[in-house]
This record gives sequence, C-alpha cells and structure tokens, in this order.
Amino acid sequence: MADTNSKNISVIWVFEGGNKNHTATFEYLKNDPSAAARICELIVYGAGEKWKTKLKEGFANAPFKLIISDLETDIRYMNLIYKDAADLVSGQFVTMLYSGDTWTGSALEVLEKEVSENPDKSIFVFEKYLTYMQDNSDKESLFGLPSEKWLEENKNGGIIDLNKEFQCHPFYLGGAFIEKSCFNARAFSENGDKDDERRFFLELCMDKMEFVYVKKAGYNSTFPYEGDRIYNSRIYEKDYYFEALKDFLIPY
Repeated sequence: MADTNSKNISVIWVFEGGNKNHTATFEYLKNDPSAAARICELIVYGAGEKWKTKLKEGFANAPFKLIISDLETDIRYMNLIYKDAADLVSGQFVTMLYSGDTWTGSALEVLEKEVSENPDKSIFVFEKYLTYMQDNSDKESLFGLPSEKWLEENKNGGIIDLNKEFQCHPFYLGGAFIEKSCFNARAFSENGDKDDERRFFLELCMDKMEFVYVKKAGYNSTFPYEGDRIYNSRIYEKDYYFEALKDFLIPY
C-alpha cells in the first residue's frame, strides 16, 4: 500500500558525463523547491573529490539528507550500485537520475497526486524524453511509449496493463518510481551483470503486471537508453546481442 506522505522519495544520482551534465542536475535539485520538498534522501555515486565538496556545500541547508557513496562505480553494472543503495534508501519510493537528467515542471508534486489516487500501485513511470533529440521533434525525443491507441484513449495517462501494452515495459529505474518494498539488496546480483537491471524490472513487472503511466510529468534523460538506435553505445558491441540473448533472454 503506497504512502501518500509528501516527503517519501529516495533519489539515486549516478555521476556520468562531464561537468555540464553534473551542473545541470545539481542546479535543478538545488533550485527546485517542489522537488526538494518531496525527497527524503539523495544518494550520490561516482562523484569526484571536487564535486563531493561542492555537493556538501551546495546542499548544506537542503531539506533532504545527502549521502555520498565511496563505492567504485561502473555504469555498465548498475545492479551493484542498486544493491548498495538498497540498504540506504528510506523513502516509500525509489528512483534514479544520471547527471544531466531532470524532471519537468512540478513532476514530483504530480507524482504525489497520482500516488494518492492509486494507493495500491507499486510502479509509477513518467513520460520520458531524450533531451538531445528534442531539437528534431517532441515525437522523436519520446521513448518507452504506450501504443498510439492507448494514448488516444488515455490522454491524461492511467494504468498500463502489461498483458496488453507490453512494448512500454519499463526496464530502467530512470523515469520510474518503485516502492521501496520492491527495491531490496537481495533482488540484485552480487556480480557485475550488464543485464541485471533489466532482469530486475522484468521480474518485478511479471509480478505486478501493471504500472501507472504518469503523462502529466516528464523525465528528461541525457543518457542514451536502448530506444536510441544511434547514440546507445551498447548496440555497437557484439556481446550486446550474443551475451544478452544467451544469458538473459533465452532463460526467460
């Protein structure tokens, strides 16, 4: 059962990219009181020493708790980051941001309303945008979408039945908010595994078989996920096809 307490979100921030990206997320979290008021802790991975100091100074008076991890990180193995973070989160919901990522407008306020209206749901997913594609068109920049028919029938978002709308299945924590009860260290492999995050979401969604698609809130991503056929570097790696097929997809 979801808690409607406003200060109920644990955010995992993974440093990736350059200073421009780090600064974008830093400034967003520092200057958006609506988001900050709903975050109970910000858990940071991969920050260098200069940024650790900047974060401590910049968030000294923040309304949330700042946790800076010294865990050595490799974004190819997000499961190891999540396994570590699972013992640190205290919010009712957990999500993540890469450096450069933000949410649109009063997204967490919108989420709060959605949670209150769907207290029995464990997964909430924002509309997702690839920010570096927005110069082309909003349609091109959107990813992880339900079908056009579903969107036409649910203009304000709603509950996705994964028996019918499986193509928008969430495979990543970016843009998704999941209940803490689903996010525990035992759910993730102890070994570096490129596909463990996808396995986690596959098993979670097989268990729940539905999630709330929050169309009135957006997740602006600077990270090239698999929906990006150009900038996602994994699609150019041979093991992306062979290892994922042999070790991840076939067993299911």
